[in-house]
Amino acid sequence: MFGGGFGGFKFGFDMGQESEESNQQEQKNVDTQELYNILSVDKKADINEIKKAFKKACIKGDYRHPDKGGDPDKFKKLNEAYEILSNPEKRDIYDKYGLEGLKEGGSASGGNPFDLFSNLFGGGGRNQGVRKAKPKQHTIELTLEEVYKGKYVKTSFKRLRTCEKCQGKGGQNAKVCGTCKGQKYVIKMVRLGSNAYSQTQQICEECEGKGDIMKDSDRCKTCNGKKIIENVKELEVPIEPGVPHDYNYKFTGEADEGPGILAGDLYIKILIKKHKIFERVGADLYYNKKITLLEALAGVYYELEHLDGSTLKIASAPGQYIQNNSIKTVKGKGMPFFKDAFTFGNLYIKFQVEFPKFKELKPDFFNQIKNILIVNKKQENLDKNKKHLFLQNYNEADLNSNPKGGSKNIYYLFNININILIFLEKKQQEENGYERKGEGTQVQCNQQ
Repeated sequence: MFGGGFGGFKFGFDMGQESEESNQQEQKNVDTQELYNILSVDKKADINEIKKAFKKACIKGDYRHPDKGGDPDKFKKLNEAYEILSNPEKRDIYDKYGLEGLKEGGSASGGNPFDLFSNLFGGGGRNQGVRKAKPKQHTIELTLEEVYKGKYVKTSFKRLRTCEKCQGKGGQNAKVCGTCKGQKYVIKMVRLGSNAYSQTQQICEECEGKGDIMKDSDRCKTCNGKKIIENVKELEVPIEPGVPHDYNYKFTGEADEGPGILAGDLYIKILIKKHKIFERVGADLYYNKKITLLEALAGVYYELEHLDGSTLKIASAPGQYIQNNSIKTVKGKGMPFFKDAFTFGNLYIKFQVEFPKFKELKPDFFNQIKNILIVNKKQENLDKNKKHLFLQNYNEADLNSNPKGGSKNIYYLFNININILIFLEKKQQEENGYERKGEGTQVQCNQQ
């Protein structure tokens, strides 16, 4: 669990017994300016100035990241400089004894510099340069209407940050714990048998895993000596039109942080609430529509409120009749494509024809059917009104089932409100029925 993180400890029974002389190092001719020069900051720079300088140096300058054309060895030095100067304990040792002091004291290669909150930042491990806190996730629930139009959403969450009041030191006049030598852990021998022993790492009881000891009166009143504080962060998230369900927006450096540990990344996950009418598959919308037998034979016309608040005037073309359970298409009236908000999927309507019960039929019903089949005056003028959206026959080639919009070779089973499964097959829909063969549920459909 704590592999390789004992920096400088000698395995045995006499740890912590180093002589006083070994801790008193010569300060003459010691370079304590090099790391500040690498980051281009003054020796009095606070933790925030050091963070900003590090981020800037990663992008441009002699010590920039290799991805930006920098030299890997120089970037390694930049990492080392940030790791030391952003950690109050290591910085204090460096300011007194330089890099040699860190090497001899073991602090530069010590264990987790933030073990008190290791559950938030990950367990111990080998020192691999600048450490970064674990990512954090936050969720936002949106309606389908909000996803259709896009919007800015304000959200807030709790996070841990380095105490700015004490610069992550916990207070003043802190002394390195004499028991663990600032490592926060001690090594103890555990007897397993008559001649068998095992070494285990435990939290130092003397300093309670803090690595240093100070009087209560010297502790920071803001963080109570914990070096970190919890605050509430508010962010404004730009929701793009057509964003998929479960999509994550990344906010770099907005999660938890600690002394010597770079702030982790925040991921905001988008969850889309179930809509009362529409069901979304990729950039396409589906819904059920019940019509009467007269409408199925004579033609259907109705108005539908869309997700953006507009009114769609849906109509079957003159002479078109609708079979029960058939699917019709209204092109371009689905969801906007993600990252391409000016391209839209389609709207698919499954029609359910409600057949009247014989005992409920009125005497003139059959005369109405007869007249409808001869001529339907209501439908005669629909094609002259360009505002009407005429239903088109279903064609699977028009599907946009990809989560971000666009076609996809795999088509899905999805539930309609009345729990009828519609299977989008790759064959022509001209037949009255077909059967899916292969793995999974077999479904039969009658479609036009």
